[in-house]
Amino acid sequence: MGKIDNTELEFYFFMRGQSGSFHTNLFKTIMSADFGNQYKLAFGFPDEVTVVQRYQKEDGYWESLQDKFEKKVNENEEA
Repeated sequence: MGKIDNTELEFYFFMRGQSGSFHTNLFKTIMSADFGNQYKLAFGFPDEVTVVQRYQKEDGYWESLQDKFEKKVNENEEA
């Protein structure tokens, strides 16, 4: 398990209802899009589409993302 990147961090905040309006609307749009439209959205937002697709299709991805976030918080508290 690697470190959490900025896109994953934005998605984490989105899922917790704590993201800004742009990312909230972007992630909602990606999540509601079919595969063809996700493909089109990926031209402008490839990382965001990848995170949503992993969330939708990869078992355990959300749990691993939460673990990465907790690890980041703990590292920042120790610094």
